[in-house]
Amino acid sequence: MTAAEINYALKVDGRARFDLVEKERTTVSIAPSPVTVRDARPRNAGLDLDVNGFRLYEHSSSIAVTGTRQELETTYLDEMSAFIKELTGAREVRPQRSGMQIRRSRMNKGEAESVNDHLLPAGFAHLDFTDRSMEAFLELSATDDGPIAPYGRMALYQTWRVISPPPQDNLLAVADPASVPDQDVFLMDTRLGPENFPSCFFESRLATANPHHSWNYFPDMRADEVLVFKGYETDPNRVGGVMHTAFRIPDAPADAVPRESIEARFMAFFD
Repeated sequence: MTAAEINYALKVDGRARFDLVEKERTTVSIAPSPVTVRDARPRNAGLDLDVNGFRLYEHSSSIAVTGTRQELETTYLDEMSAFIKELTGAREVRPQRSGMQIRRSRMNKGEAESVNDHLLPAGFAHLDFTDRSMEAFLELSATDDGPIAPYGRMALYQTWRVISPPPQDNLLAVADPASVPDQDVFLMDTRLGPENFPSCFFESRLATANPHHSWNYFPDMRADEVLVFKGYETDPNRVGGVMHTAFRIPDAPADAVPRESIEARFMAFFD
């Protein structure tokens, strides 16, 4: 177990908003809270995506470490779509094309975010999808990749892969869904660009601190491993979204290289 800090949102009056375009309209404030983050590797073999909501898998990519942005947006998404289809038995899997991001835990001196297409981590507890935002992303997928055939069930899987070598200075923590009651979560409008684009303006969720949240991580991740966790689920008998956040590893070596990672999202359709 690791004693760490997780950033949680503070409650706001009215509708919460995180706005990168008009930053003065942001109403969200966050504050660190001490937590214990458990090493999930010893129990990984017993984890189930439909019960626990997350699991680490071995999976090698031909271009994850060396690929260009264009290759990641094509070949990598194709590789991962095939992997998610095999993993879940879905009839069809589509990437959420606006959901692929390359992140670095910190920028070099003088660098700004987006240099070399890198973003800083999302360092606060959150869930990315709601019914409203999922509906918008499905409509966008139909526009990008053609109509979606009728389905009986749909789930969205999020994937997170570290492409820098261990030891890492920053990793992803995921919370056991059973430890996160509904009253700890509230809605937020996220604006990353023009409001008329669902990939730039969408509804997500933040969380307030609760000492009963059960946080997990996978230390010393390798490029041939990928963390898969649920972002959304239509079947009420299966786990839905998993709360997650980037967090700093307290005992990381001072000379640890900045963590680089690839995140992507996949919509899986089942008959």
